[in-house]
Amino acid sequence: MAGNFEQTAPGSLAAPAPDLGRLLSPLAVASLVFGVLIVLWPAPTVTVVGRLFGAYLAMSGGAHLFLAVVVERDFVARALALIGAILTLVLAVVCFRHELASTLLLALWIGVFWVFRGLGMLVAVFLESDLPGRFWQGVVGVLATVAGIYMITCPVERLTDLAGLAGWFLIVLSLAELARPLYLSIGRRAPS
Repeated sequence: MAGNFEQTAPGSLAAPAPDLGRLLSPLAVASLVFGVLIVLWPAPTVTVVGRLFGAYLAMSGGAHLFLAVVVERDFVARALALIGAILTLVLAVVCFRHELASTLLLALWIGVFWVFRGLGMLVAVFLESDLPGRFWQGVVGVLATVAGIYMITCPVERLTDLAGLAGWFLIVLSLAELARPLYLSIGRRAPS
């Protein structure tokens, strides 16, 4: 049965790829919706941006924690995925407990999460030669890393600017995540 984790060879993501797409596509759609809402209404969403990112980070952290535990991969890739997922879940709790007071800290943590996520994806690209869609995984990994570094180092003077910036990054990253299963399905159908 395609997608059965038990049939996967050690270090291979080939069999569970359809399951990964089903798990990550709803997350990418939710990220896209959050990103569009934040970009279209940055001033009103500043008051709820902690809650929006908290919901996003709770879903993302849970999904990535599941993947880090279930999918067989190299130790370094698994460790980075676990660290990123745990940090994401901690940040989700912070978002729900402290609305505006933690917005700047939130930007820093989001940046750190995106850097860990991006580096984890890039490590998987370089260490797992049989990884399906290596090129696209590398593209998403670079985008996430760059977005994270920018969120960490960007001097933001107004909270609405920070919300808009994070919203745009969410849109770009979610579109890249949504395109990944399409890229993988095209690659599986291409004649050898």
